[in-house]
Amino acid sequence: MDRCQKAVALWQGFAIGTEADIDTYLENFRVLFAYNSAKIENDEVTLHDTRGAQGR
Repeated sequence: MDRCQKAVALWQGFAIGTEADIDTYLENFRVLFAYNSAKIENDEVTLHDTRGAQGR
């Protein structure tokens, strides 16, 4: 199974039943995406800092 198939299987395995469920999963994705993107440019960035910046 390649990485794309693993990602699809992961999302299909989530128990998403409501809009609130999908919002929760997408918010976590947004934070991790922002963290990894920032980490490429600044090795000192932390996940904690990224989570705080997302709430502003």
